[in-house]
Amino acid sequence: MSALTVVLPAEPAGDSAPLESWTTQPAVSRILRLDPAGSAGLPADPRTGEGLRRILQETATDYLLLVLPGGSVGIGQRGLERLLSVAQDAGAGWVYSDVRDEVDGQPRDHPLIDYQAGSLRDTFDFGSLVLLSKAAAESALRAGGGGEGLRWGGLYDLRLKLSESARILRIPEPLYTRVPSDRRTSGERGFDYVDPRQRDYQLEMEAVAS
Repeated sequence: MSALTVVLPAEPAGDSAPLESWTTQPAVSRILRLDPAGSAGLPADPRTGEGLRRILQETATDYLLLVLPGGSVGIGQRGLERLLSVAQDAGAGWVYSDVRDEVDGQPRDHPLIDYQAGSLRDTFDFGSLVLLSKAAAESALRAGGGGEGLRWGGLYDLRLKLSESARILRIPEPLYTRVPSDRRTSGERGFDYVDPRQRDYQLEMEAVAS
């Protein structure tokens, strides 16, 4: 089983439990905690083009796990091993799984959907954990340009490029539990794109898709 680098979002004030939960995982070789100010050698957000490039540079393992912003995550027993084994057996470049959301103290299964080749939705729901093959990611970025100037679309850019050369797979099992920070329904979140404050974001995403 390959060792794994885990990339955690910037730590909320006074909240050390998420970090402690990852250090006990046998598959984890290194943990990178992102810097909220982007000034300690690591970016504040892995979804920027430059941030993603710097994370790949810091990763010395075959795979890295991005823990995306948007909620507190707790990995299930042997969840990491399951993600890694699927990625290795299938030769996949991007692997994600179903999730179990904790709402009002009660866990609720949250099945995601399979990724379809050619999907262009920048809001496609991959959950909060994305396992990447470092080799596949670097190869895809070299072939299509690094996307360093992207402010929001770095991960979207990588996903589109990687989908042309590697497999993107969903594991139909809830491998982790999440306490979401955005409690709105998917229907309410679906109208975010019409917010005038999202204009620059949307223009960048359209440029990436084009």
